[in-house]
Amino acid sequence: MLVSIIVPTFNEAGDIRRTLDALVAQTYPATEIIVVDDSTDDTPRIVGEYAARGVRLLRPARRRGRCEARNLGIQEARGEVIVILNADVFPGPDFVERIAAHYRLGADYVLVESRVANTAALIPRYLEALHRRTYAGADWIEWTEGFSCRRSAALEAGLFPETPLPMLAGEDGYFGTRMAARFRKVIDRSIVVPHVAPETVREFWHQQAGRGRANGRYYFFLEHNALPRLVARALIKTVRSGLAVGLVVPTVASCLRLRRHTPRGLRDLPGFCAVFALTEAAHTYGEWQGVRDIVRYRRHAPAPERLTTQ
Repeated sequence: MLVSIIVPTFNEAGDIRRTLDALVAQTYPATEIIVVDDSTDDTPRIVGEYAARGVRLLRPARRRGRCEARNLGIQEARGEVIVILNADVFPGPDFVERIAAHYRLGADYVLVESRVANTAALIPRYLEALHRRTYAGADWIEWTEGFSCRRSAALEAGLFPETPLPMLAGEDGYFGTRMAARFRKVIDRSIVVPHVAPETVREFWHQQAGRGRANGRYYFFLEHNALPRLVARALIKTVRSGLAVGLVVPTVASCLRLRRHTPRGLRDLPGFCAVFALTEAAHTYGEWQGVRDIVRYRRHAPAPERLTTQ
């Protein structure tokens, strides 16, 4: 059973080598590795160094974001099973071998456990604690790092949503929900996939603001919300975040719940509170950026093209 590993990349020169080293070291004998690259940095040159080890590099004719890159990889894949990885993920050598066992038993898509690798730094430690508190034992999840599925199922589910403005986040859950409506899911938390989280305030702000910004595109193109509703959502988010941070108590209460999920316990409380406040500010800023994106889109497209879903 051939397994195709698809890695979309955009300016990942700092991470891609570690990811590719992990992928070419897989013990499973039947894999192909496809990197779909939109970069303007040295990423394609680095990927090219792995060509002799079976890594294929695809460069789209136009840059349309992660969804289009993933879809191109899926369409070009030859495997019965596909794995979707981000460029900051580096699975263990038996990763493919272990998920393949589930497909032999009839799984249609497989979710695994993700773990932040660089928890020596405060922000990654906060993200790992938040992940453990939110997702520990949850059977409702539909996407994780190291996501895999049968290629035929991905095609039947309609692939990832390609919208007039590229999706910045949320497309994973959207795709996973469509998979859940039709196919058999397996969650194996004994398979752990490590990944790297942002360590600096600048990197973290960019990531979290992008997630807030993604909401405007998600709700406009995929949920078909009108612009006034997007504005209302942004206003509600602004008020809630302002109250959570301004009143202090909600911030402290939220971070206290994370103390059981960090090895430093209460010693992390002040730092976690700072990261919580930064997250709320970044999400709020991003929400308004998302509204601005839709306003600009509507200005240049008076009759917005809505995404047709199956």
